[in-house]
Amino acid sequence: MQDRDSASAASALMEATSHRLARRLGITVAELDRLVGFEGSTGATKQASEKVDAALSTIEMVLKTWAEMAGEEAATRFKSLPLPGLSGKTAYDLVAEGRAPLVLEYLETVKAGVYT
Repeated sequence: MQDRDSASAASALMEATSHRLARRLGITVAELDRLVGFEGSTGATKQASEKVDAALSTIEMVLKTWAEMAGEEAATRFKSLPLPGLSGKTAYDLVAEGRAPLVLEYLETVKAGVYT
């Protein structure tokens, strides 16, 4: 029973995180689910939940890093600013392709002043 309670608590936390991130990005939770590659089946496995949690955490890190440089424009830039040197794709596009670590690397490089 304790495992079920832990799973329920983790699920509730992930849902709250999803709603908060979706609101911040100005997208629906369903769009966020697609962005991280989760189709939201009620029979989700622990492994799938961990994957989604990791993806949500990565998006939060991307937005945090971008906010340090662009303030309130972070979400807008995430969705609409083509990233130079990355085939003109946006961070949103790259995250949807499973390339979020590349976005983080790019942002850290820009933050360090390598690209202007």
